Amino acid sequence: MDTPLINLFYFLMGAKIHSTISLESFVREFDLVEIKERASIHHPIKCRKFGEWHDNKGPSLRFRSISVGKRSAVKGMISPGVSVGKGASIERLSVVPEGGQVPEESQVVGNPGFIIDMVKQTEETSSDRQYVAVGFLKLLWLAFELYLFFGFTFLGQYLWLSKLPQSWRYAPVLNWSLLILWFNFISIGTSIVIKWTFIGKRKPGRAN
Repeated sequence: MDTPLINLFYFLMGAKIHSTISLESFVREFDLVEIKERASIHHPIKCRKFGEWHDNKGPSLRFRSISVGKRSAVKGMISPGVSVGKGASIERLSVVPEGGQVPEESQVVGNPGFIIDMVKQTEETSSDRQYVAVGFLKLLWLAFELYLFFGFTFLGQYLWLSKLPQSWRYAPVLNWSLLILWFNFISIGTSIVIKWTFIGKRKPGRAN
């Protein structure tokens, strides 16, 4: 989530997704989704909706495209056919009904959603390269964590694999049980150490 990897995946699946967006949720019906630069998505996007249930044919299912403009923040639900204008904000627990048109620089709340504010947002000074760089740093951190946990797992196998009776019938079961317990405890302990080393104890107020 929120890395260039998921943006690239959805782009290759057919979505029109800019590389600078912040995508912290899942997208479905990829071909019907367009998200422009510097937008942030915090709620799943689905371009399908069930319609009327016909007794002889069963339920109907319809598909409509969804468009999210530049620098928009989607924290609530947007229904199929919705177009979100540039710089708009869909607040949490809000629902924009099907086919809704959200104006530029507007704030939407409620269910169904309604506009409460039309304030001109200031242009962000950070460049597109900074958005991409932060995403790549997250990928590097994930790679570091995977490498670290793999190393601890390999170390656990090295410590007791040679000491287990190989001729015993249940030696593989015991080996995997010890390995799972070792990995759980060492991963939790490592997370605690990393937290206190890099973050420490947070206090109320401003923080860099």
